[in-house]
Amino acid sequence: MFQNKRPFFLIASLFLLFLWSLPQIYGYWGGVLDPDRKRLREEAILIGRWYFNDPKDTDAPEVIIFDPKNPPKETIESGTVIIYQNPDGTTTLYTARVNINPKDPDFDPTKPNKDFLRPMKYAEDTKEYRSFHHYRRQDYTWHKGKLYQWLPLTGHNPNTVTQIEPGTNPSYWKEIDPKTQPENLWFRHVVYMAGEKVSYQGKIYEAILGGRSGFIPSSSVRVWKEE
Repeated sequence: MFQNKRPFFLIASLFLLFLWSLPQIYGYWGGVLDPDRKRLREEAILIGRWYFNDPKDTDAPEVIIFDPKNPPKETIESGTVIIYQNPDGTTTLYTARVNINPKDPDFDPTKPNKDFLRPMKYAEDTKEYRSFHHYRRQDYTWHKGKLYQWLPLTGHNPNTVTQIEPGTNPSYWKEIDPKTQPENLWFRHVVYMAGEKVSYQGKIYEAILGGRSGFIPSSSVRVWKEE
């Protein structure tokens, strides 16, 4: 009689093991969330690690120049703003999401990896869509002159099935009429300076700490203040 119950106990044990492992799985695949953040309703499920600067660090972030002909020889610290000298003479800003060693294969911010198992190390300072960027529910981005908003609870994750270009699937990206939106929309990957004001979910916020990107205005009380 006990033998007939063994499959039940085995299934129950496996289920309990699965429940126990969820926080560990989420801790790795969900990444490190904004330290100020509670689990708000609009929080997205993320695949792949997610990194943030430390909002408790009130010092201005370090700014370095990344010359591809003479790249930095020291580790680039998390939160550093990188000025990249493009071959055409223009510059692009990036933010380091982790400490990045010069021996790291992803040390060059213009060459994001294509490997699902390796997290993205940089975010580009832009409102334009980038395939190597993470986006969460209700995030905005510009692509080919049109404004889009990410719809699913599952985030836009590089090198996965949710890496979807705006304009190709309306179930993921919804085209938005810019005339219906305020001009100062908050964009996840833009580096904002102290004193700049943005509109987020119908409210206006002012940046307290400059040189930060990726912090949600409604929850990052050390980075943003509501007007």
